[in-house]
Amino acid sequence: MDLLCALQRGRTTAVTGISISDTDEPLLCAKDVARVLGVSPRTAQRYLKAGLIPGFRLGAKLWRVPRVKLVEFVACETAGHKKAA
Repeated sequence: MDLLCALQRGRTTAVTGISISDTDEPLLCAKDVARVLGVSPRTAQRYLKAGLIPGFRLGAKLWRVPRVKLVEFVACETAGHKKAA
């Protein structure tokens, strides 16, 4: 199963400490985003701060990203790489 399908179905093992199965709007932290994307947590925070991935801050350092927004980001990035090839 590819990453996009796993995220859409809520079956990714990259997410820790957050139930993403049957909640209305599951939220992921920057560490979870980093694991899904295969980047460092700092890089995920940079993506969030730059607005590449829609998310919001809780306090000074905590980021939360709606799972659906991460799915959209992965889909756009995947489509962009397929077009370039």
